[in-house]
Amino acid sequence: MEKKKFSVVVIGAGPGGYVAAIKAAQSGRSVALVEKSFLGGTCLNVGCIPTKTLLANAQVMHKIKMAEEYGITTGPVTFDFLKMKTRKDSVVEKIRKSLGGLLQANKITIFAGKAEFLSPTEIKVVGDDNCILEAENTILATGSEPLDIGAFPCDHTHIMNSTSILEITELPKSLAIIGGGYIGCEFASLYAEFGVKVTILEALPSILSLQGKAIAEALTAAFQKQGIDIQTNVFVEGIEHAGEGVSVKLKDREPLQADLALVAVGRKVSSGHLGLEKAGVKAGDKGEILVNEKMQTNVPGIYAIGEVTGRFLLAHVASHQGIVAASNILGQELHMHYNAVPAVIFTTPEIATVGMTFDEAKERG
Repeated sequence: MEKKKFSVVVIGAGPGGYVAAIKAAQSGRSVALVEKSFLGGTCLNVGCIPTKTLLANAQVMHKIKMAEEYGITTGPVTFDFLKMKTRKDSVVEKIRKSLGGLLQANKITIFAGKAEFLSPTEIKVVGDDNCILEAENTILATGSEPLDIGAFPCDHTHIMNSTSILEITELPKSLAIIGGGYIGCEFASLYAEFGVKVTILEALPSILSLQGKAIAEALTAAFQKQGIDIQTNVFVEGIEHAGEGVSVKLKDREPLQADLALVAVGRKVSSGHLGLEKAGVKAGDKGEILVNEKMQTNVPGIYAIGEVTGRFLLAHVASHQGIVAASNILGQELHMHYNAVPAVIFTTPEIATVGMTFDEAKERG
């Protein structure tokens, strides 16, 4: 394979990777950006942007439903979900093209393919582009992917994950969502607005358990008012095809029938394909790459940012980590601080948080 040398090689073109690449390139470094799929990563292609685009449609529908309270009378309201999906795809494609232009304008060399370490300074790329990159510094930004459960693997036709459900062209009449975290709750809010009968199945005592009791109770009340069925302390044992839909098997409860099931039980880091052991990079029990506050791994010259580090699955956190990593490569010492991280959950109503939850603050006195 042909060898090519760069000052900085970034693996993963999501909101952490491309920000780091641009930061390094604007300081005059030669930069390579390796991406195995589409530019923009999860956030742009199957995460933040497409979901929020669809949620914007839901917000319009919600406002129409509330029109009479503002003295506005409307006739029967209809919608075309296929057109909504087409609009979503168009928004994603437009931003993806803009990102490609931005990277080219900053003279960043893009390689399409999977990256794997051969040594701490050598990276093999296999895909549309096949070569070996020699890197003075490497930034790992490979993100995360939906967590698949062995007891009910996704078939992406009736049992969906957060990626495949974005590709449906017709709304189901009913949807069972396994998992009441932020992903499950956003999809529940979206589909309920369009008349889908939504049931959330959560193993813990409440939805959004990480957000604190007050937020969980407030959203539960709002969801129930919207007709969303929330079942907590429930254990899903399996999901089977039943006719044209699915049957969700529940422990000590009657099975739940639905047209579609969405598995939203979390995400896992995407690090298994990187060949970390060949570079000597240490990872945790779940594959998360271990870093310090400078985003440095245990191997000099190798950094990791974003969701692959297993902390804060938020695009803006990944972007800032990218700036921190690139700055430290450039000799500008920066540290990450996580004491006041903002976050938003795009349900109806929306939820915004910064820093500790009320319960965490109370525990710390």
